Amino acid sequence: MNEKHIVLFSIWSILNNKGGIAKVFCSMANELLSRGYKVSAICFDENNGIGEPGFYLNPKIHFYICKARTPIYCLPPIRDILCFDMKRDVRHQKRGLQFMTWQSKKLEPLISQLESVDLFLTFQPEATYILKKLMHISKPIVSMLHSFPLVYTDRPIFDILKPAMEQSNAVQVLMPEYVNIAKLRLQNVPIVYIPNVVPQYKEHAELESKTIICVARIDPEKNPELLLDAFNLIKDRFPDWKVEWWGQRGRYHCVHKLEQKIKAYGLTDRFILCGTTKNVKEKLLKASIFAFPSSFEGFSLALTEAMSLGLPVIGMNDCPSVNKIIENDSNGILVNRDANDFASALNELMSSKKKRMHLGAKAKIDMSFFLQKKFMPNG
Repeated sequence: MNEKHIVLFSIWSILNNKGGIAKVFCSMANELLSRGYKVSAICFDENNGIGEPGFYLNPKIHFYICKARTPIYCLPPIRDILCFDMKRDVRHQKRGLQFMTWQSKKLEPLISQLESVDLFLTFQPEATYILKKLMHISKPIVSMLHSFPLVYTDRPIFDILKPAMEQSNAVQVLMPEYVNIAKLRLQNVPIVYIPNVVPQYKEHAELESKTIICVARIDPEKNPELLLDAFNLIKDRFPDWKVEWWGQRGRYHCVHKLEQKIKAYGLTDRFILCGTTKNVKEKLLKASIFAFPSSFEGFSLALTEAMSLGLPVIGMNDCPSVNKIIENDSNGILVNRDANDFASALNELMSSKKKRMHLGAKAKIDMSFFLQKKFMPNG
């Protein structure tokens, strides 16, 4: 029995959250517990802790919810007055520092409840900063970057966060090519590549249905309009086919614009915004194509899970990680950021079950590279 105590810490809520980071957070906590570690998990939540984790979290894990609504002075317009500066980057830095300082004060009572901690695993650079610079935690920390590194390092606030990140024992990235990208801003800390683990399924999608599926949050970076525009171009050629988009509704303007466009195209019954589901696997098995127009990904769990079930996939050739996981015309299809190009790929797969089976079979084989035991050895 390993008595070491590991604490997972996210500044984002995992309650009612069906996103990728929430899934990794819960899966990692469960796996560490199964290996004999004592595991605690901490997240912030603005809704008074109402709801449940978006994914299963073993009840033996000590789960702490920092229930705290953002104070008025951290919200506009008061925040903007307090943090005003003529320089845009400085304004952003002041806002971020103000918010993290408030979070650290809310977090202190929870941290004080923890028994001796051997290791912190942080899910955002801000979480590392709070522990290292504001709470002066001296315990080892592994900081994890769960997206394309430039998503973090190109923000003005990263100049504030960098010293804390470089005091980590290690920084983890999700793709091999991310190591050198992260090193451009983090020169004084080890950068290690550990990808997300992909579930290995015995089942294989039958690829008989007339259903295209996407699993992603409805937000601009997920590019739902591109898939809608592409499907609209070929809707009359394939009148029996439909698109199911599964995922949380994100920014209102993006969802509203998408819904209006669906109506304008006359696709209300064929491009369906399905909301969230507790059984993504079941939905994937019933589909025949996984279409993924996302612009930015760290390492998409939805994409790789679809590939592990033998679904043929379509992704963007300029999307980080997606353009490495998908090998064009081998285990999927990569397309340009263009509705006509995306429609051409859809047409190719919708017209040929043989092509769907060929790409899906290779995708399933390739996902065996991401076996859990390969990247999380026992011990």
